[in-house]
Amino acid sequence: MLGDPKIRFYAGAPFHTPEGEALGTLCVIDRVPRHLNENQKKALEVISRQVSTQLELRKNLIELNEALNTIKMLGGLLPICASCKSIRDEKDEWHALEAYIESRSDASFTHGICPECSQRLYPEIHKKKQ
Repeated sequence: MLGDPKIRFYAGAPFHTPEGEALGTLCVIDRVPRHLNENQKKALEVISRQVSTQLELRKNLIELNEALNTIKMLGGLLPICASCKSIRDEKDEWHALEAYIESRSDASFTHGICPECSQRLYPEIHKKKQ
């Protein structure tokens, strides 16, 4: 490619996932013709492996942060009253389930009754339908 941007030199070293999947190429370009010596070629390969490692570390950090956020969220939901289903917060105060979740998220609630509870609580309605 001798047109714009008038690149006259290119050297590249591919980088991969730990499983061997190609991710891209670390490259060096110049407008002046050049040649890499063996040490420079090895250095480019070393830097390419460092790029692979940094990308893998970044991916692992993102996954760990997501897992930590899930653990934190679940930790806040663990102290649930077995009777009334209230939730105890970090200040050791009890809150209704809906109020607790609404105060910590953008969730909102509508209420209904599931078929099993409806049958158990209102058997006379289900007897009429049969």
